[in-house]
Amino acid sequence: MRDEGSEMKRVRRARRAGALPLLGLLVALAPPALATTPLPAAAPVVGDSLVMRAAMPIVMPPPRPQTAVQAVAPVVPKVVLPKAVVGALPVPPVFPQTAAAVPLPVAAPRPVPGDGLVAGRKLPPVAPQLTDPLRSRLAFELAIAAADPKDPTATALRDFYAAREFAPAWVEGTRPTDRARAGLARLARAAEDGLDPARYAVATMPAGVDRTGGAAVLELSISRSFALYAREAAAGRTRPATVWALATLKPEVPETDAVLAALAESRDIAVGLDGYNPPHEGYRRLKRALAVIAAQTAVDPEPVPTGPALKLGLRDPRVEVIRRRLGVDVVTADPALYDADVRAAVMGFQQSQGLTADGVLGALTVRVLNGGRKQDRTALVLANMERWRWMPRDLGRDHVFVDVPGYELAIIRDGLPRFRTRVVVGAPTTPTPLFSDEIEFIVVNPFWNVPVSIASKEMLPSIQENPDGYFARRNYEVVVDGRVVPPSSVAWNESTIRRVRIRQRPGDGNALGNLKFMFPNEHAVYLHDTPSKALFNKPVRAFSHGCVRVENPLAFADALLDGHSKWNGERLRKMIGGREARVDLTAPMPVHLTYFTAVATGDGTLALRGDPYGLDGRTIRALGL
Repeated sequence: MRDEGSEMKRVRRARRAGALPLLGLLVALAPPALATTPLPAAAPVVGDSLVMRAAMPIVMPPPRPQTAVQAVAPVVPKVVLPKAVVGALPVPPVFPQTAAAVPLPVAAPRPVPGDGLVAGRKLPPVAPQLTDPLRSRLAFELAIAAADPKDPTATALRDFYAAREFAPAWVEGTRPTDRARAGLARLARAAEDGLDPARYAVATMPAGVDRTGGAAVLELSISRSFALYAREAAAGRTRPATVWALATLKPEVPETDAVLAALAESRDIAVGLDGYNPPHEGYRRLKRALAVIAAQTAVDPEPVPTGPALKLGLRDPRVEVIRRRLGVDVVTADPALYDADVRAAVMGFQQSQGLTADGVLGALTVRVLNGGRKQDRTALVLANMERWRWMPRDLGRDHVFVDVPGYELAIIRDGLPRFRTRVVVGAPTTPTPLFSDEIEFIVVNPFWNVPVSIASKEMLPSIQENPDGYFARRNYEVVVDGRVVPPSSVAWNESTIRRVRIRQRPGDGNALGNLKFMFPNEHAVYLHDTPSKALFNKPVRAFSHGCVRVENPLAFADALLDGHSKWNGERLRKMIGGREARVDLTAPMPVHLTYFTAVATGDGTLALRGDPYGLDGRTIRALGL
């Protein structure tokens, strides 16, 4: 018999020296009565890389009080069922069935009996010895997982099981229950939702694993798969700001314990899981479009290479591809010539797709032509479905929906568009950010406080030439320490222009026009009127410095103030030309600045838009498609 006191000293010396692996500590310190069973490497637990362990002995919890795990105060999770919310405008694209492999799971560290520390960290308390072997094993496994700071769901899992005294939710004996099987069948159809079902597959137990251990791992694997699907269905596989820094939407991520508690109480787990997908009509229509694309068996058309815009009289090898795609006969000695027949065919295609029928083969026309390829359409639908997952689940019964790639704004009331108008959005070099907020007030006759970036990059050289003349011609003034001062009194350079405030007075020619609609935010953008009305006639309207210009601001204000006891558009119109004034809304109106480059009709017919900021490619790459 070994000397346990000497053995403990030896182990602790080795541990201080960093020479003994954590699992080795468990084996070294385990009492002789502890049984160990070899456990071969298990298949990964889909949806989580932290539950399974590598091929090494696993210490079985003894049925004796002196080696029992200690009690956890049960934490009853708040059950939060997915919300049903009002839909919004239609939107996006599709998805390839294959996806990147799920990384192999990381073995959870084992506790060292005696001092309650793992690598210098105090272990959380674990459940007392339970008489049921499976409950005892679940408590043991969860206590180990909760000690790993790299496992983001372990604590929530432990809370869920502690609230039910570690009773399994999905396993009877060594097999999933019928309810769990229904849920797993729903996960297997995740491709219908634009997700990858391989991420939610449940581990299969290899031969040689004891029944209790196998059942515990299967139980936790199912829980992790359900929770991962719920998270990715609700909030997406990507985080908006990692795809694009100006996408500061904050998706609602469901808590693991709340998901599992809701599913455990659900009559139909498949329906419960489905409820975590976006409730918006735009998402649902894209889902139908995805199914339509997946069912298509036709051969993909020949892709049109990208390149400079082509118009009448130009020569380019791509013209031959256009002739083949649009069925234009070659009646000229030069098939690469963009002649009148090619131009007419392009115009016909543009009209059929709702594009500007100018006969010019530009980037958007090429994009729509190539959108006929199954792989391209699938990827575009998937990218847009992902962006729907970034949106708030509840857009608001009444809200403003700014469609950036569609260059349009709408007021939605009770799920239906009640007002629409064209808008001008940020140029590709100064794009409009994507986020949700609330419009709080309207400013009539606004000053325009010139952003420092614009003053420095676009105005400074002209100001330096003739400060007083420049300011007078444009109705600007300069404010220093709260006082308006003569422009010529300032020594204009890169340093001083950052310490003063340049603003444009209200009136004709003011860059904000007569109205601005305020929702204070980190990007300092807003909606506003503009004196540059001609830009609204252009098919592509990406020209601003980031703010959104509204074509019909008074009509928009009137629709926004609908139901207000005091204010309406007509009263605001009478105030134009006076002093700057603020009009508060009765209640803040949610506003969503969105980016959907594809929309679908109710039957799943897909229509593509332009991608002015290149977000489709970014999203597709982030998804690994």
